[in-house]
Amino acid sequence: MSDLLSIGASGVRAYQAALDVTGQNIANAATPGYARRGVRLNEIGAGPGRQLLSTATQTGSGVIVGGITRSADAYRAEAVRTGSSEARRTDAGIAWLERIERTLSNADIGGALTRFFTAAEGIAADPTATAPRTALIEAARGIASAMGLAETGLAAAAADLADTAGAAIAELDGLAAGLAGTNAGLARVRAGSAEQARLMDERDRLLDRMAELGSLHVTLDDRGAATVRINHATGPVLVTGAAAARLTGAVNASGDLAITLQGSGDPEAVQFRAGMLGGLGDAGLRIADQRAAITAMAERLKTDVNRVQAEGLGLDGQPGRSCFRSARGC
Repeated sequence: MSDLLSIGASGVRAYQAALDVTGQNIANAATPGYARRGVRLNEIGAGPGRQLLSTATQTGSGVIVGGITRSADAYRAEAVRTGSSEARRTDAGIAWLERIERTLSNADIGGALTRFFTAAEGIAADPTATAPRTALIEAARGIASAMGLAETGLAAAAADLADTAGAAIAELDGLAAGLAGTNAGLARVRAGSAEQARLMDERDRLLDRMAELGSLHVTLDDRGAATVRINHATGPVLVTGAAAARLTGAVNASGDLAITLQGSGDPEAVQFRAGMLGGLGDAGLRIADQRAAITAMAERLKTDVNRVQAEGLGLDGQPGRSCFRSARGC
């Protein structure tokens, strides 16, 4: 009878643990990184002197919790991270492209140029009148104002992008350090324990956020510790075991997002192909391109208009004076 009661008690304890895990699954259904748990039950062997009623059919003496399992698929998780990384690159790129578009639209350089050339046609139609000349000077000031407004707006966008990129690099650096600490914990815990499941949840949460920030390649060892490389399987190592490389970076004068990886060897320049940092890298170059295009346009306009002015005569019979003193000033 005592053996029968102990078998029953082992079943109650085992399913009490299973019920507790079910409660955790319900409570953490929306927790980032959490994977649904399960309980692995093992039979307790009968052993010498524990045969129930001394029959030959006795095979065990109850049930015991053999470990906690996680319903997680490493391949599916990798695919989700890759998709998330690509999506964040696109989102970041679109956001900054829209800002460039708004800046140029508000400056209305095209409208200012149209008004300038319309005023020039007015002078050609009536060279001796003063009103068209006054209108041309005002239109020239309008061009200078529009280009100055565009440059100011794009410079502000470049500064904001640099701040955003700096914050993203710092966050990724901190996440990498956190993942290294989680790897160290996974190397110490017992396989199948609730603590191992918790650390694996934390590992996946960190990896998911890291993939949103940059393009990564992840491999897991038999203890669940993650090795993270940048971009692909042969890329620079960001995290391995309990060690994490350091990331620093800034947007340089040409608009490039220059990121440096400092591991155990010499510093290495890296560039993320996807994730928020990939999108910010693209956007930084586009902003720099637009600023360079506006500068080139202003310089060419100044040169061409001043040359035409010099080839003509003013109302006083003297050669025409320069309309633009500088690329963006009239």
